[in-house]
Amino acid sequence: MNNTLTTAVAVVLVGLLGAPDLFAQPPVTADLWRAYVEKQQVGTTLKVRLKDGTRVKAMLLLVSPEAMTIQPKTRIPVEPQTVPFSTIDSLEVDRSNGIGTARAIAIGGAAAFVGLMLVVLALASD
Repeated sequence: MNNTLTTAVAVVLVGLLGAPDLFAQPPVTADLWRAYVEKQQVGTTLKVRLKDGTRVKAMLLLVSPEAMTIQPKTRIPVEPQTVPFSTIDSLEVDRSNGIGTARAIAIGGAAAFVGLMLVVLALASD
C-alpha cells in the first residue's frame, strides 16, 4: 500500500513538472510578425518588446521585407529606429487613446465639486 502511494505521488509530480511544456505556445516567427505589421496602417502606435528585454512604445513609419521602422515615443525626441522582425518578442497595437476612464471621472468629479463650492459661496455672500 505504501509503495503504491509513493508511486502514485511520483507519477503526479512528474506529470505536473512536465505539464507547462505541453501547454506552451510555439514561438512566433519573423514571417508572422511581418504579416501582422503589414496589416497595420502607417502611423499606428505599437507596443514592442524585443528579445533582449527592451520595451518601446512607438509609431509605425515603414515596413520592409526584413524589418520595420518605428519612431519611439519618448520625452526627448530620438531618431527613427529600424527593428528586424527576428528580434521581436511581442508586438501589439496600443489602443490606449485619450486620458482613460478613471482620470476622466476624477476630472469630472473635481469640476463638479468646484462648481458646487462656487454656488455655495455665491449664496452665502447674499
